[in-house]
Amino acid sequence: MKLVNVVCLSAAMIAVTLSAQGSAAPFPLKYEELSGCAKQDFIWNQKILPTQYSTLPELEGLDIFGFNSADMKVTVDRVSDEMPAGRTKYIHKRGSVVKVAFVAESSTPFTGLFRGASCGLMRVGMAIKPGGLSPVVPGASFKFFVDGQPSRNFPAMPSLDGQGKNYNFFALPYLTSISEPKNFVLKILKGIFERASKKPTQLSLNHLSTFQENGVRETARKAPAIVSLEASASMQFPEQPARDNRLDFVSIPSGTEMFDVYDYSTGSKGALIGKVVSKSEFVASSWGDDGLFFKHQRMEDAGQD
Repeated sequence: MKLVNVVCLSAAMIAVTLSAQGSAAPFPLKYEELSGCAKQDFIWNQKILPTQYSTLPELEGLDIFGFNSADMKVTVDRVSDEMPAGRTKYIHKRGSVVKVAFVAESSTPFTGLFRGASCGLMRVGMAIKPGGLSPVVPGASFKFFVDGQPSRNFPAMPSLDGQGKNYNFFALPYLTSISEPKNFVLKILKGIFERASKKPTQLSLNHLSTFQENGVRETARKAPAIVSLEASASMQFPEQPARDNRLDFVSIPSGTEMFDVYDYSTGSKGALIGKVVSKSEFVASSWGDDGLFFKHQRMEDAGQD
């Protein structure tokens, strides 16, 4: 895929790609007992696609007072693919969702979903609206489904400080544990996250190594401490002009090798673990923004399933 000049995307193309189709269906009573791929299909076909936007809602700036009042423990304690009713997002509020698979390297030493995961979702978007003093701060969250078990989730981003005015969403590697922020406001945000985790910039990946995607428990599990996700050459977009990256994502076709995933446990790029491959086109939807939930696994919970 060549560099995409999103300024030239026609209004007609956007309208067709982001057409609205109604409301989402309720979750089945025995949802968690389904196969992983059946859970992916349900969320995609009954939640994401029916609530696809006809017009993209505007990105929003940071409401630090609202964020300060939010219960951060929900993010680390809740085990569900659905956001609690009535909960408001204050960061990463708007984004796009795509079906993905993790295709593992045959030589990987890691267990569980690191052996491969054929049914998953990735949500990508800006932490807040860029512009003025607010930099471009991209982020991604991953959800991989397991037969008869809750999904395994993790977020990743280049940094809390962002990448200045560079609007290439995939310019920098995405890490599952990031450095301490330098920006004063972001240090305040980190302090709010510390209500739920002693190390909010560091997340455990051990929960991804416990079960294979077919629900079989590993007898001995092994996970990398940190992974680095580096976008493929086909995923690069222009640094300028300033724009809504959701319009970039609609140009990425199903079957794209989006990320190479590396073991970053030593603080530098190690062995290739596998690739994240898209299994659909990207969709921006109201349920994807307000209903889809991603659990963060704290370092304090590293020993849990």
